[in-house]
Amino acid sequence: TLATSAQGVEYTLQWDFAAESDLPDDASYVPGIQVFGTVAGGIQEIQIGANAAATGLGNDPPVVVDAVVPATEVDGIVGIAFSVADSSDDIVNVRVEYDVIGDVPDAQWRLARPALVESTPDFAFDGVLARADGSALEFFWDTDVDLAELERDVRLRFTAVDPVVEGAGVETATLHVDNNAAPIAVLHDGLLVTNPDQRRGIPIPFSVTDEEGDEVELIFQWRRPDEAFPTLPTTPALIHAALADPKQRQELHICSEFPRTVSGHVVPVDATTVELPELASSAAHVLANGIVGRELEILRASKRPEPVASRWTSNPLHSPSAALPIGAGLNALVLDAPSNGSWRVVEIELATGALVRELATGPGLPSIATWERGGESILVASAVSFAWRIDRVDVESGAVTPLISAGDVGRPGRIRGVASLGTHAALVTLGDKLVRLDWAVSTNPRAATLLDALAAPWGVVLDPLREGWAYVAEHDALGPDGIGRVVSVDLETHTVEPIIAAASGGTGARLSRPRDLALARHGSRLLVLCDLDSGLGESELRA
Repeated sequence: TLATSAQGVEYTLQWDFAAESDLPDDASYVPGIQVFGTVAGGIQEIQIGANAAATGLGNDPPVVVDAVVPATEVDGIVGIAFSVADSSDDIVNVRVEYDVIGDVPDAQWRLARPALVESTPDFAFDGVLARADGSALEFFWDTDVDLAELERDVRLRFTAVDPVVEGAGVETATLHVDNNAAPIAVLHDGLLVTNPDQRRGIPIPFSVTDEEGDEVELIFQWRRPDEAFPTLPTTPALIHAALADPKQRQELHICSEFPRTVSGHVVPVDATTVELPELASSAAHVLANGIVGRELEILRASKRPEPVASRWTSNPLHSPSAALPIGAGLNALVLDAPSNGSWRVVEIELATGALVRELATGPGLPSIATWERGGESILVASAVSFAWRIDRVDVESGAVTPLISAGDVGRPGRIRGVASLGTHAALVTLGDKLVRLDWAVSTNPRAATLLDALAAPWGVVLDPLREGWAYVAEHDALGPDGIGRVVSVDLETHTVEPIIAAASGGTGARLSRPRDLALARHGSRLLVLCDLDSGLGESELRA
């Protein structure tokens, strides 16, 4: 029972329409609803405006669709078209954000700056009509503010908000924004042409400018008059890979920088400081280009190799059997036996003995290791239950790949030396033989004997100065000058040529009971680990 008057009394009924059995439980939008009321004894028929109203009930979140970014590289102000729709034709706001791909932390969304405004608002669009069939809009993003002087891959996110609820954010595809001006290099070729090239190193005068003052990397290529410059890779990652690969450098005609060094005396000041007197005299020209970031190499007082483990604060090695230098030789990969029946490859810093990383592990007693041709992996020979096997260890990831074993080719014996012939073959000294192993077809590995009846063949290295030749050490070979010899072997004809090595003073065998071999000075210097005749198990490195 409600009070009334001639002028009418206003009342409000709170209707929980979502509770009605014929209407959506989630209060989503339903158009074309008529709401009417009747009074006992009053008008019973439906009259719009008198006792009835036609309306829509509920609300749906607004939706952003068709947000498409340009497929090409962009800079400055960028227009991105999109549409926003709302089933009840609401007035909505639209928030626009961007995320730099690869940023840390990732997915860090920031508000995008609309063009021609002084500050970034919370909503790039405020109070726009979102029709049920969609309203077309275009957002003009000022990347010169948000990504000033940068080149980045980004994505945008559009979110529409009506007076009741916020819609789901819609992300775009990747957009490449480049607001970084390209650096410019100018080659002063007039000075280059007149250079006499007297020292095998041609100075190439040039200048580099960059609008943002960024650090740049420069690559020089050469060509003959009748050639075109080879095309460089298109990404920095591929270019860096090419620079690290001697074969690609040759194919791409990339100039190799001539090593420039100056030498002098080091005067210690404290544990981390030295004085370099020559910078004030004979090496003063180094100061012209600055010395920050240059490498200082402090040489040992003696040029003879010396044991360094005694100077280490701790020794991470247990029973090393091979060491392979990395780069300039400051670090090395060492094949070690931490326990009976297992091996590991570790990287150590040679000056301090510090363990840099443990690269890989495997079963078996380690024998020898060598770089696989290409320099991205090493070959590890080991013995498991007195049967040899060879594994590949990837230097970057540490992944271990079994390649070939004694059971695969039916060749018993002990591997003492390994030399890589490529990614699918190697030379090994096996028992009393020099053998070529081939695993190009993984289901059909093969072994071919190149020389047999050798006297305890040990180390083997390829001769870089004669293609198709290798050096082999025969530890127990008997000769007029003593026991042991090193021979040079033609891998095609199997011809054997002894290496003549005279002792200092002109008498006696120089290479006694040779074991492991290595080459230095691009193959012109042979290093041999020799067992001494004393029978005390001592050895000596000879060159």
